[in-house]
Amino acid sequence: MLAAGEDLEGLAALPEADSEPAVTTDHEKLNEVFAVLGDPTLDQETALVRVGRLALAAETGAEGAYVARMERLIGTREWPEGRLLIPAVDVETGEPQVWDGSSGVSLATAVASSSAFPANAPPITINGRRSWTARCGQASTPTSRRTWGRRSSSSRWPTCSQRARRHGQRWSGSSRTPRPRTPSVI
Repeated sequence: MLAAGEDLEGLAALPEADSEPAVTTDHEKLNEVFAVLGDPTLDQETALVRVGRLALAAETGAEGAYVARMERLIGTREWPEGRLLIPAVDVETGEPQVWDGSSGVSLATAVASSSAFPANAPPITINGRRSWTARCGQASTPTSRRTWGRRSSSSRWPTCSQRARRHGQRWSGSSRTPRPRTPSVI
């Protein structure tokens, strides 16, 4: 919020009560999501497509409520000046997506799509396609060097940086926390 130009008083104010239905977690589907992501017999593409189906079938509430929550948290719908890249994953294909100020979507919608964990928040529709957090294709699956509480010396799935390069994007940092190389406000 500070980076969006809000003052400290605005940060301290209690948020207004939600007027839209609450976003809820579908615990049954969430258990299935974790089972798929933790299945060592599945390749990444198959796992992401299965998780996408689970995300679409989960009863998590209205997209609008989740986007509104993200807008309240970041304090604006407008993109900041400078370059900010927000990653997400296409629900149906498992392919990575990257939103920026030229994508034609509000900042809150891009942030919502990037943070919508399957069965915990609804997939977000952007340009007719549904998307959810890119973390499922990265740190929530064996792409990081940490696999469900045990250390692994290598990863059988590509890291965030490797996937981003494959799709023409440039990322720095670990696969656990993707960061654009240029300064950002989020």
